[in-house]
Amino acid sequence: MGLIADIHIRNMLLAYYHKNERLFDSRPASTKYHHSWDGGLGDHIAQVMELGMGIFNVVKEQAVDMSCTLDDVLIIGFIHDLDKLDKYTNDFPGAPWKYKEGRLNFDEIVRTVHICTTDIGLVLTENQLEALSHHHGMWSNDRSSVFAYRPNDMTTLSAITHTADLISTVTFGSKKP
Repeated sequence: MGLIADIHIRNMLLAYYHKNERLFDSRPASTKYHHSWDGGLGDHIAQVMELGMGIFNVVKEQAVDMSCTLDDVLIIGFIHDLDKLDKYTNDFPGAPWKYKEGRLNFDEIVRTVHICTTDIGLVLTENQLEALSHHHGMWSNDRSSVFAYRPNDMTTLSAITHTADLISTVTFGSKKP
């Protein structure tokens, strides 16, 4: 997060991270699909931010009309799964993770936006909201999103976020680093 140029936003995100560092270091990103170990959520978020930054730089070098900034990529990379800090539970340390009662069908995008506005004080731009809503790519029209997937409507930011999320999930999500 140290690369976020907007100091105010960087400080808000860092304050939120430090306040919840224990959760980032102990929660999984999923119960079985990817990064399902203790601390997997923190690993996944760091990977999405790093991969997103690399993809952004490649796209930028190709002189593509950039409708987003590196700050946008890093912000969405950090917040895209914040709802998972509170989504899973286990009965005791080392026990398998499972969904908390009532959380399986709770819209993760709505919950993440709520965390951003209420807990962090961050108001997302329209471009950031669109990227957040499409970070699952073709799976973004399932119960986890209030938005239907429309590949031709995806912005550069949503494509970068989705690609980084997918690479982290598929390539790095099966075993703990």
